[in-house]
Amino acid sequence: TDRSKLNAMKFLNMLCMYSIISKPMLLPLLCCRMVKLTLQYGFCDDSIVGFATAGYSVFLFTEDIRLASHIGKVSESLVEESPNKHALRSRLCNELVGTLK
Repeated sequence: TDRSKLNAMKFLNMLCMYSIISKPMLLPLLCCRMVKLTLQYGFCDDSIVGFATAGYSVFLFTEDIRLASHIGKVSESLVEESPNKHALRSRLCNELVGTLK
């Protein structure tokens, strides 16, 4: 595992969390970068959060409910396969459900 890439994913995840609230227009760019890093270097827990956030940004900016739902289902299946599934669910709730206020 490349430590610098894992740290980059953690940093991008934090940026996504804050951009949802302050600068939502950055969200698709950040999510795309997370997905690109995942495809190049492999999965980590932040990858799954990145996919889920990408689904949210698809819904937020395109209102394509089917595509957003599909991405969400893929994210959920990845969460189920993860050994840290309870921690991932908690992170997703904190990051995404908090935006519904």
